[in-house]
Amino acid sequence: MYAVNQYGAIAESYDSLFKDEVSIEENNKIASMLFDVPGIILDVGCGTGLLLDILKVPLDEYFGIDSSNEMLEIFRKKHPKYHNLCIPFEMFNLKFMVFNTIVALFGSASYIEIEALMDIPKGKNLFLMFYKENYHPVTYERSGYELEYYEHLKCELEEGFPHCEVKEFGNYYIVTNI
Repeated sequence: MYAVNQYGAIAESYDSLFKDEVSIEENNKIASMLFDVPGIILDVGCGTGLLLDILKVPLDEYFGIDSSNEMLEIFRKKHPKYHNLCIPFEMFNLKFMVFNTIVALFGSASYIEIEALMDIPKGKNLFLMFYKENYHPVTYERSGYELEYYEHLKCELEEGFPHCEVKEFGNYYIVTNI
């Protein structure tokens, strides 16, 4: 269902890869899109805690999952109050989670098989960022690591998420109903 843990090798340096003006501006734009998201947020591919870096989310309204234990360790150091609110993908069970909104920032959704995302119960808010087809993620250029992910065409996303809008945002497609 989920891509294997590939980010462990770059976990320690990951945050330093995105301290430039363009990245900070993108983060601010995404934060403004998510400012009024209601209820409990499930942060898919939470990594080192970018969502919490750019948006104030109360403790009782956040839960994060990621495939990289190394990224989760960085997350826990940066956001110690949220220590128990982030777990590895393999411990996650969608059927037993209570949440209102699923967020997957900056290509995180591209590391998950689309069928798994389409199993999300109806009535949930979505904000899923997929890499555009033929995009070579800047993470790979900056880190020197090539990682595997799933590619999706815009028409596939529109078909797979008919209750959502598919917006273009730089090198990403945002699938959202927010």
